[in-house]
Amino acid sequence: MEIALIKLFTLMLSANVLKGLIYLYDSWVRLDGEGTGRSIRLIITSAILIIVIRNFHRHLRIFVHYAVITTILHIYYRAFNQDVGMDVVAIQAIFMVIISSFYAIGRKWGTFYSGIAVICFIAVEIIPFRVHVLQALPSNLNNIYILINWIVIILSHHYFHKILFDSLNNSQEMTMQNIFLAESRSKFLATISHEIRTPLNSLIGISNLLKIDQNDKNQSELLKTLQISSKTLLSLINNVLDLNKLEAGQVQIEQTNFRIAPLIQQITSQMRYKANSKGISMQASIQPQLDNLTVKGDPTRLTQIVTNLLDNAIKFTHKGNVTISVCEIERSSYYVLLDFEISDSGIGMTQQQQQTIFNPFEQADASVNRKYGGTGLGLSIVDQLLKMMNSQIFVSSKLGEGTRMSFKLPFAIVSEAEEIPVIESHPINVEVQQLKILLAEDNDLNIFYMKHLFAQWEISADIAANGMEVISLIKGNDYDVILMDISMPIMNGIETAIEIRKMDDINKSNVFIIALTASNSPDIIHQAMGAGINELITKPFEPNILINKLGELSGIFGSKSKFN
Repeated sequence: MEIALIKLFTLMLSANVLKGLIYLYDSWVRLDGEGTGRSIRLIITSAILIIVIRNFHRHLRIFVHYAVITTILHIYYRAFNQDVGMDVVAIQAIFMVIISSFYAIGRKWGTFYSGIAVICFIAVEIIPFRVHVLQALPSNLNNIYILINWIVIILSHHYFHKILFDSLNNSQEMTMQNIFLAESRSKFLATISHEIRTPLNSLIGISNLLKIDQNDKNQSELLKTLQISSKTLLSLINNVLDLNKLEAGQVQIEQTNFRIAPLIQQITSQMRYKANSKGISMQASIQPQLDNLTVKGDPTRLTQIVTNLLDNAIKFTHKGNVTISVCEIERSSYYVLLDFEISDSGIGMTQQQQQTIFNPFEQADASVNRKYGGTGLGLSIVDQLLKMMNSQIFVSSKLGEGTRMSFKLPFAIVSEAEEIPVIESHPINVEVQQLKILLAEDNDLNIFYMKHLFAQWEISADIAANGMEVISLIKGNDYDVILMDISMPIMNGIETAIEIRKMDDINKSNVFIIALTASNSPDIIHQAMGAGINELITKPFEPNILINKLGELSGIFGSKSKFN
């Protein structure tokens, strides 16, 4: 833009030099030297301004104001001159004022200066005052003068038209690049997620199996430490993916029925071991009237918010306690407003530190990262999720005296008629052992883990390493359930599901397919559902989630003749 402005005003001032020469020629030839001084001043001042503008770019806007003001004065000078008036040249000068002021110094000044220039049309009709100091040029010279002005006007539009469309093209290119980069980042994160979650599934799963069979107290403690470390790594990749989804606008707040008190108690129970391992007590205070309260909201995101806040409180607390309290602020027959508060007796923060803790990848200061670790993503995710729920987080903290974080959330109250009955876990139904299961998995560690898990449940299963093997096995066998990884070589899980659903044998094409996937990408989930996959379980998964699902399916398939 600056280069175009310099070109524009160099052009206009050069045109002034030419017009000054025209006036100088006319004054010598026709007027016996009258007006020579005015012509020479125009030539000299225009030449000086060209030199100044091209060498002092920082003051370009000042020069623009000067040029616009002098052009407006020239318009009025011509309009109120007895021998000239509001002619074509004055109208051209108005065009130049509009172009220069809007393009060079912005909409506000453009409107101001353009208004003053245009008012001349009305002023010259109302005010009778006239001067006699400017002689009109003869028609041949006047036509050259007008032609020079039109050339300036056309070239000025040419400059700024080019800038405008170059900017639009650049903007479109940048948009396309940003879209490409966003897609590339999402694909990269999805790949990283898969590559990390896949070994974590076997790592966490095998440590669970070992802990069950472990009688040695010391080794049991080591296995617990291994589990915590594994889940910390899982939490990290989950936070990175969640932040990416939030920034891409891919997170939606769901509305499902759940009970507040059991959810908070479950979260507290899960976090208590981590707190106790540091010698910190973990307490939950929930008002009694909330014990049987069923509300409509997003329990997954609420769990994420509370877990991140509790994890943060535990991290920065060395002694004392961490407390979560939930209390009712107000209630009507269909609505309840709840206050959630997480407090700790930890290291606390200064006012300055509190200003940065919700920024992605930032912590209170550099020493915090060195001493306590972490990425600074948890609180940023909390902040963004609460904003999506039309809420915000409040922080109260003093250095060395602990921290209190709180937020308020409204929920719709679910009536007893709408409540979903709570399904409790039961011992494994004997029919689960009779399910004909095909496991499609290419990762050796996960195959090893799943074999041991099936052995614990007394389930036998066939194994396929890719989609082609799945198709081959299913043609020769009738399966009740296929547990299938999405990312497999030769033929992936989605392609395999599509081929299964195309089979002519209805017993084979209608087999229940559960995807055990390390990817939680919305695109993958959408593709999986579109391919006919019945359900997805994300790796790493809790064994009880899978066994409960198999137990549910065993009840469905239990009426089949082969089980009778």
